[in-house]
Amino acid sequence: MEFLKQIGFNNSLLLATALLNLLMALVVLLKKGSKNKMYLYFVLLTLCNFIWCMTLLFAIIINQVNLAEFWYRSCYAAALGIGVSLLYFSVYFPFKSKQMSNGQHFLIFIPFITLFFLIYSKWHITDFVKINN
Repeated sequence: MEFLKQIGFNNSLLLATALLNLLMALVVLLKKGSKNKMYLYFVLLTLCNFIWCMTLLFAIIINQVNLAEFWYRSCYAAALGIGVSLLYFSVYFPFKSKQMSNGQHFLIFIPFITLFFLIYSKWHITDFVKINN
């Protein structure tokens, strides 16, 4: 309980949200399996939400500037994962609405990979300043 008081109420909610997303992903994965693509993409969506919450929490609570910057940049990478998994989940929910061609998959993943590498470059965030509350 001391840890939750130390990180603050807002960060405790962020941690609770992350754990809830992880729990949802595990329950769906264990109960429904990964054979149905709708459930698979829902699990990927909730796992990316978990990663996003945790990277944001680490960026806030870590005092070392280099590590905080790494986690801050990683929350953008997790947000990219949320976008892609939500797109694929929407194709399969509640039933498969359309067939995606290889060209469409290519048009989704090329910008994803490009943005992923740009996140960790100096072109994305030129200056990073960590100020303690």
